[in-house]
Amino acid sequence: MSTLVQDLVDDAALQIGDPNKQRVQLSQWHSIYNRSNRALGEKANVFRYLDQFTLVAGQMKYDYPQLMTVMNGIRVSETPSDETTFQVIEEIFEDEWRNRTSGLYPTATLPDSYFATSNWFWLVPMATNQIVDGACIDYFGLPDTISYTSFTASGTVIQAEDFAQDYLVRRMVIHGMEARNRWQEAKDALSLWEADMETFMDKLDDRSQDRRSSLRTRRPRFAGMR
Repeated sequence: MSTLVQDLVDDAALQIGDPNKQRVQLSQWHSIYNRSNRALGEKANVFRYLDQFTLVAGQMKYDYPQLMTVMNGIRVSETPSDETTFQVIEEIFEDEWRNRTSGLYPTATLPDSYFATSNWFWLVPMATNQIVDGACIDYFGLPDTISYTSFTASGTVIQAEDFAQDYLVRRMVIHGMEARNRWQEAKDALSLWEADMETFMDKLDDRSQDRRSSLRTRRPRFAGMR
């Protein structure tokens, strides 16, 4: 069962010695929850998304999803209504992109590669016809910001998976301490949270038992980020 937002708020309020939420009001906890959830998404690959987008005829450059932090890859299909037809396209680097597009940008029914920059990505070749939802981008990103109405609703669950809830609560506690002007405690707790997030990220990068684990090295923290 997914964890309720109310449970996390109650837990954090109890940990700062304010179980009745008198010193830190519920409206403050609303802001604290959203800020803490966002910090979790900025620090670790917790929130994963699959978004379909339209392949536009003659369009080379596409924008990233607004919430994206790290892109994992792109798949394309001529018949997007059939999910089994999507195929993965490869990532190319700037020198390869320049070689393929210099002088004349190639066209095809479907792109077979993408080149990612810091602000957008290029599909190569560019599509000759529009295909609605003909591409799907797989990425990690920031969580949704929840409204105060959703925050106070009794059945609202956290967007993060349950295995991340302890790290989310700890970040909420830090902001709760700051709201009560307990600055040194908050600073110390933040340093510990930052250090423990390194272990948490290791767990996220290795969710399965690789049969070649003895050869596996940890994925760099910002691998894939553009």
